[in-house]
Amino acid sequence: MAKQSINENNIRDLQQPEYLSILRQVAGDVVDDSGKVFCYTIDHGGEIEEAMLEDWALHLRRHYVRDDELKRYCDGEARDVATVLKEDYIPDRPTTRSGDFGEILLSDILQFVEGYEVPRYKQVKRADRNMSDPGVDVVAYRISDLNSSGPNDELVTIEVKARATYKKGLLIDAILAAENSAQKDPARIAMTLRMYKKRSSDTGDTRTKNEMARLMTKSENPYRHVLAMAVVIGVDDLQTEYENMKELSESEECDAEMREKMRFETVEKVYIVHKGELMKLIHEIYGKCVS
Repeated sequence: MAKQSINENNIRDLQQPEYLSILRQVAGDVVDDSGKVFCYTIDHGGEIEEAMLEDWALHLRRHYVRDDELKRYCDGEARDVATVLKEDYIPDRPTTRSGDFGEILLSDILQFVEGYEVPRYKQVKRADRNMSDPGVDVVAYRISDLNSSGPNDELVTIEVKARATYKKGLLIDAILAAENSAQKDPARIAMTLRMYKKRSSDTGDTRTKNEMARLMTKSENPYRHVLAMAVVIGVDDLQTEYENMKELSESEECDAEMREKMRFETVEKVYIVHKGELMKLIHEIYGKCVS
């Protein structure tokens, strides 16, 4: 049965992607007494089925251009749809692909695993297909009432760093980069909410527009803000990577500020997603976006 069209005004009806069935939460690789660290691995036990890869690619493509927008754009084009996608929408720069992949992956975890509302406006309407827009990487929230505040209202902002190609010290590099980004000027949050409100308004997505308006009035309708970070890394053995980071954090080479970051003390939630040969998988999926 074909999936419903996902258009500019119903992007929030995005269906749960099939790949989440092979995303497995793991425990024990990272020592976490605080309960703030959530670790996942992409565990398929072999080759990922073609149908799942194609579904994954469609899911990614819809973050760059919705179904109706793509059809409208291609009307009268001499180029075929695959060429339009390749030349005008889908990034081909490895760093852009891995960064977007990580942001979309975290958006899916927040929405489909943890039950948050997650708008999908970070990758769409780019001036350059390889240039990510500024602002917070992932925004997720729970709102009890658009017109008033509730005790469980919450906004989660997540800075995501992807390091898909393995090298020594990959986890340390990604953790420090993500925590540095998470501590940036809070004005970036307001900028992102305004951007999402404008983009959702322009496309007729009144649901997201109204939710952004609610989140932009925190002084009138308070909510809890959760500062979070995530790393998506191309490693198979996460436990060894973490042990190396822990050893460094306890050494004399590590200053107090770096030690605080390596112990996840500057944020409230931490997500770590890992898989060996991750960049190979990312390129395979993105290749199917334009095929």
